[in-house]
Amino acid sequence: MINKSIIKKYLRELPTNYLNVNIKFSQKEINYFENFNIKKDNNFEHFGNIDDLDDFKLNEYINDIGNNENINIFNNVVHKLLNTICKAYNTKFCWLAIRIRIPTNNYDIPRWHQDGVFFVNSDTLQAKFITVLKGPGTLFIKNKKINDIHKKYHDKKFIEYNKLNIFYDKEIEDKYRKILAKKYLIFKQHQVQIRQGLIFLNSQNKFPLVHSEPKIDVSRIFISILPGTEEDVINLKKRWNR
Repeated sequence: MINKSIIKKYLRELPTNYLNVNIKFSQKEINYFENFNIKKDNNFEHFGNIDDLDDFKLNEYINDIGNNENINIFNNVVHKLLNTICKAYNTKFCWLAIRIRIPTNNYDIPRWHQDGVFFVNSDTLQAKFITVLKGPGTLFIKNKKINDIHKKYHDKKFIEYNKLNIFYDKEIEDKYRKILAKKYLIFKQHQVQIRQGLIFLNSQNKFPLVHSEPKIDVSRIFISILPGTEEDVINLKKRWNR
């Protein structure tokens, strides 16, 4: 499905802050996701050992998305991705997230960001794998010069938050989203394609990848996998569920 040796080599050497990989699907799987019916937004998450993934809950989730037959194809693809990625990372533990989205204008202006630190007080390399099974892929910018610009405006935004003694404000977020969208027009923007995966570094690392959700004008199935140690993933779940 995915060449694990390419991923292992990348994780050893980290020559760049991202890695594109090709994913081989059968023609039956390709046709299945092209015709997959999506009627509403929905999320699915699993924290823990990949062998403990609850197939009953996963199948309920797939059934709830839309009127689709042969949901075992979706289930099998999720398991194959989990097994392949986690083996490449030499672990059986991860955070799996599946995000289903119907068309929306929420990302007509990109939400350029860098992922924060997921595993706190951990030496584990935090490199997330993402892919899309249907719809537009994630946008990203390869140029490392963007990091200085991103830090400058990230710091400005949090100065505003500190002055107001708040953690979140939609008007402030929207203001800086528009600023960065304009600033980043000078950089070439890339997009993850169907049957491609992207592994990228977060802000634990020197050059975290700047990325964004794409314009979602058709329905989308997005999957992310963040492998780690058992302790990493358990602690992440506890923080998520506070």
